[in-house]
Amino acid sequence: MGREGRKRILIFAIPNDGHLNIIKSLVRVYRDAYQFQFVLVDRNKTAPDLADLEASVVVPQALGTFINTPAGRVFARVHDLLEDCLAAARAFRPDLIIYDFCAVEGHFVGRMLGIRTWCSIPGLIGPLVDRVYLDQCLSTTANRDALAAIERRYGVSVRPEQVELISNSLHLPAELNLVWSYPSVTPANFLDNRQPARYQFAGYLSDGHPGRCDRSGTPVVYLSFGTEVMDNLWHAEEQTRDGVRRCVAGLAQRWASPEIKVVFSTLDRRVLAAYPANWRVHRKVNQQEVLSRADVFVSHGGGNSLHEAVLCQVPMVVVPFFGDQMLISRRVEELGIGIALGTAEGVDKDKPKHFLNDRLADLIDRAVRQILADDRYRRSYSRTPLESTPPLAEFG
Repeated sequence: MGREGRKRILIFAIPNDGHLNIIKSLVRVYRDAYQFQFVLVDRNKTAPDLADLEASVVVPQALGTFINTPAGRVFARVHDLLEDCLAAARAFRPDLIIYDFCAVEGHFVGRMLGIRTWCSIPGLIGPLVDRVYLDQCLSTTANRDALAAIERRYGVSVRPEQVELISNSLHLPAELNLVWSYPSVTPANFLDNRQPARYQFAGYLSDGHPGRCDRSGTPVVYLSFGTEVMDNLWHAEEQTRDGVRRCVAGLAQRWASPEIKVVFSTLDRRVLAAYPANWRVHRKVNQQEVLSRADVFVSHGGGNSLHEAVLCQVPMVVVPFFGDQMLISRRVEELGIGIALGTAEGVDKDKPKHFLNDRLADLIDRAVRQILADDRYRRSYSRTPLESTPPLAEFG
């Protein structure tokens, strides 16, 4: 079949790296076999980079009023963007819709146009435990009014019992839900309190960088707080900026000796004016490449970071901030592949001054040195088999 005769896949996504990265990898792997188009249904502080994907991108005209839309307004966003989303689908004529679980516009478009629809779940999914928060989100005036208006105009309804949570975001399960993880990594009880639905473990798509085999030489510590912290929270909260600077300054004091090498990803933020000579500071890195030569990964605990560490078998020190990072930090300790720091609630953008400071730097330093001195964290990966099914195996 020629390139013009390829089946078409329409992807509904939000522009956050934690959600887009795995979908971008999917497109790179399958773009010779399928034609892809993106519809972006939210905005971020920094525009996503999709230039290398050979895929067209649709941005709904009404998107300007939405940025990092909270769960209490998601269906209001759906209502306002739905006409543009339907127009994009009718023009592209997809054979399959894949929507990120935070981009539920794809769920509605698939139902309205009778198109096969799958859901993409990056990161880790756990059991549904916060029914109170879910009910609060569904009962907001914005969501209730939007769902009623959608039903009146399009004849499509969503009942409260159909809506679930993944992390702190609303989730509408699809006929097939692609979990970009492995059964051994995902909590065994992730289906608790959820509606019956099909979940397929699609694994995590590697960039092909092998894990570091030779453990001799100077150990490498990779430090990254992730795009959500260094982009959205960095712009939104002065306390977050100050807290990150205090923490990194404390680490720079403790890690100024050539006994370790430090790789620090800043997203081009001016965290410190100067760094020790043994630090390599980059605006952005190929994370899998860095992890392929790292000995310890100090991370916020995002889903991509977890799975890239798993692929490269790099022990982690997790400093969770919010959302699924709490679940991931607990899972890292349960699997024995690292150490979790912080409170049960995480750092949280509203209370960084209580956590992001020199005290945290001391905790991180101790955890890193503990991992470097004890090989059991790396050995724990041998008990974590990576079994998965190719993501598009059922599509053909």
